[in-house]
Amino acid sequence: MRRTVFAAVLVGLVVIASLAPWAPPFAPAQGVDVYINVTGGGSKKLNIAIPTFTVVSGTDASGHAKMLAGVTGNDLTVSGLFSVVAGGEPVPANNSEELRRRWSEFAAAGAHAAVHGLLALRGERLEAEMRLYDLTSPNHTLIATKKFDAGAPQARRLAHRISDEVVLQFTGEPGVADTKIAYVVGRPGAREILVADYDGAGAAPATRNGSINLMPVWSPDARSIAFTSFMNGYPDLFRMFPFEP
Repeated sequence: MRRTVFAAVLVGLVVIASLAPWAPPFAPAQGVDVYINVTGGGSKKLNIAIPTFTVVSGTDASGHAKMLAGVTGNDLTVSGLFSVVAGGEPVPANNSEELRRRWSEFAAAGAHAAVHGLLALRGERLEAEMRLYDLTSPNHTLIATKKFDAGAPQARRLAHRISDEVVLQFTGEPGVADTKIAYVVGRPGAREILVADYDGAGAAPATRNGSINLMPVWSPDARSIAFTSFMNGYPDLFRMFPFEP
């Protein structure tokens, strides 16, 4: 169940936006070492390497492995806490010698940590495993590992969930990449509400009534959006459920 995060005003065609996490925020992991303090200003960014995910099963005809690495890296960059300093080709899944070589290369490039993503494609399902390494330790210590799965159409969301987990592991607080925004776009006389990922990707109309629709606000459980519409010729309050048929 999702919960409301906050509302924001955007400029340009975007008039009003509200944000709500696509999945419920989880409590900070017990016993997680905090590597980045996000409470103070001017914190130094952590350099991280994110190579293309390694396909361990199935055929990646759609390029999900590269997309997952790219979106995860973008999420971490947007967070303001990380700088992606290395990436490149996939790292073999269980080749310890090659792992040591690549991690040493990334460390030499200035990376403090690395995300090793493994991807299995099973029909219309994607199964990913995130392995997070500390490259500042002599043996490149494995910090954390976690598995995720999603339908192929939700591949970008899979990347958002992975980046949020990386933020959690390093700060003790979950990231906010797995978030949806609702906003208004249009021209005078007709404004519709759209829903998109936090970074603007995957935008889809939530209203199609050709009227003026304004001020979308997520419900506390993030299942519905309340908004003002002139569809009946005068301003009135309406409620819709954008994720339900």
